[in-house]
Amino acid sequence: MATKGATAAKDGAPGAPNGNTTQRPKFDPSVTWLMFESEKETRTPVDTLVTGEIPEWCTGTLYRNGCGLFNVGEADTTHLFEGYAVLHRYDVKNGAVKYMSRILDREAWLKAVKARRTAVGEDGSTKEYDDPCMTTFAGTATYFKDGERENGTTEEDEESDKTGVNIVEHSDKLFALTESPILQEISKDTLQRKSKVDLQKILSVHMATAHPHFGRDGAMYNLGTAFAPPNNYNIIKLPPKSLETEDEISGKLKLVASVQSRWNFGLSYSHSFGMSEKHFIILEQPATLSTVKIMEQGANFKPTSVFRNFELHPKEKIRFYLISRRQGNRVVATQFLANPCFTFHFVNCYDDGDYVVVDLTSYDHMEIVNELMVSNVTSATDDIMTCTVRRYVLPLNIDKAPVGHNLPTLPYTTARAKVMAPGVVHLTPDYICKNKDKVYLELPRINYELCNGRKYRFVYGTAMLTKVHRLIKLDMQTRTPVYWQEEGYDPGEPVFVPRPGSKIEDEGVIMSPVISLRNSPDKPCFLLFLDARTFTEIARATTPPGVRIAMSFHGNFYAKT
Repeated sequence: MATKGATAAKDGAPGAPNGNTTQRPKFDPSVTWLMFESEKETRTPVDTLVTGEIPEWCTGTLYRNGCGLFNVGEADTTHLFEGYAVLHRYDVKNGAVKYMSRILDREAWLKAVKARRTAVGEDGSTKEYDDPCMTTFAGTATYFKDGERENGTTEEDEESDKTGVNIVEHSDKLFALTESPILQEISKDTLQRKSKVDLQKILSVHMATAHPHFGRDGAMYNLGTAFAPPNNYNIIKLPPKSLETEDEISGKLKLVASVQSRWNFGLSYSHSFGMSEKHFIILEQPATLSTVKIMEQGANFKPTSVFRNFELHPKEKIRFYLISRRQGNRVVATQFLANPCFTFHFVNCYDDGDYVVVDLTSYDHMEIVNELMVSNVTSATDDIMTCTVRRYVLPLNIDKAPVGHNLPTLPYTTARAKVMAPGVVHLTPDYICKNKDKVYLELPRINYELCNGRKYRFVYGTAMLTKVHRLIKLDMQTRTPVYWQEEGYDPGEPVFVPRPGSKIEDEGVIMSPVISLRNSPDKPCFLLFLDARTFTEIARATTPPGVRIAMSFHGNFYAKT
């Protein structure tokens, strides 16, 4: 029975263990998302069964991307981030929905199956490569190594083009992304690769987040990192109508700002970054890639060993870097520090007078990447993704504040900022809902069109890999959550679709792909439609019997008129 709506209720340790062997994970064949098979892609669009009523104005396409194919012959992948990319397309028109899917990484998957191990630059569980957590950075390794090749091989010979995290539209083109400088252009009709743009060929960028931001003029911004002295975090900009070919954008891709890493031989892992109307916000967390270890390996460095160079420093602080967009992209000199945590996703950032408000979904511990092994995911008896929303407030004017002084922040938050030394501020976050129901919320989304970089009220997310699978609408003002859940189902990332022309923040529709937790014929998958204001179901589009839907991470809806 669907719940239609309810209210509040060691330092330097490597990121993954080392060893000589890896046991093949015991996949539970009844776990639907884990057992998606290569022949189950739906290349020809199929009609879904729509129950309820989809608003007439809701017309367009929802694209989704994620690691969806985990079976690799006798060497199944061992980590949630290791799967091969599967793309999804939901076409919504006149109250009807068509669905199709395609395996984006089919060639890489076929190589892995043939070799019964990971192909060069890809990821799978093997006895030779036992690291269970290397996928996130596997592609990056090749790019870093590129400038040091002495064996005559080319970039195309070895690079990994896996892009199974996000999918965005820019300059009327569709691109699949991961945490590398590669943008894969995707056919909107067939979901096949068309071409690629390698940002590294234009700027010194060895990694880039899978979560770019978009200005209201259509420009795309991203955070890239460069694994070369002095180890920088770079904000880059692609102007509107710029993404055609690498040659055509060569003179258009701009380096907006650069910040040097606090570590001489390491860079923080960044899955996302923040952008307000006046500032860029970079979170430097003590989970790093050691450039020393990578360089020491030289020509013997294997792309599949990148996560062995991932180091955790749980005794070190996190640091926020502010870059002023209104003052020539100047880096604010103040050091903003806070106790360590681990963050994949920014929720939103905005300017409020002399303060910058930064909202994150974060974990209190730094071992979350290790905990996302498939064996843990399928056998866990406790919550895994214990991610909560927290708010930091960064003061801009501290010159006259004495050391030891707690700066006043904002009346609607308990976040604090204390001057520890001249130019150094320690931040204490405001844990939203901490004293009520503990609300686990990941894959956060907002009304991006209306609220990104601006003061806002509502965030939508999902409680994934927890005992209770549900969608959440969290009111940041009243600190009250509202839920949607249905027994036996796991809802994915909620995408907010605004009603055209509306200036009401939560007037629109929430779309979420919902997959059954167990492979049962009486529990087909569906695309869920919620009224964003009431957070109640208004429709669902159920896929036909036999149509399997793989897990996805992120996606976006693009309206059509």
